[in-house]
Amino acid sequence: MEREEVLAWAGAARARRDEVVAGVASGGLPLEDVLMGRHDPLVGAIKLVVVVQAAPPVGKVRARRVLASIGLEDRRLADLDDGEVTALLAALNAGGE
Repeated sequence: MEREEVLAWAGAARARRDEVVAGVASGGLPLEDVLMGRHDPLVGAIKLVVVVQAAPPVGKVRARRVLASIGLEDRRLADLDDGEVTALLAALNAGGE
């Protein structure tokens, strides 16, 4: 890739990440929808902890505790399989710990 292409891709990735995180934080974009859209290259590159902690009822501390309890603390969305998504959603809905 040429430098301009790389810069354009990076800019698009940052814009998409900001859009996704803002949507989750505002409640307009459900966390489940983001997790199901993880196969999109721009969405899949987002760190899981950033998206989970942006969810209104979760927050930073609970997000990190939940992710650590199920072994997903240092992952990106694209790295998750269906079972891990199910486990994450169950842990968040159960109170987290």
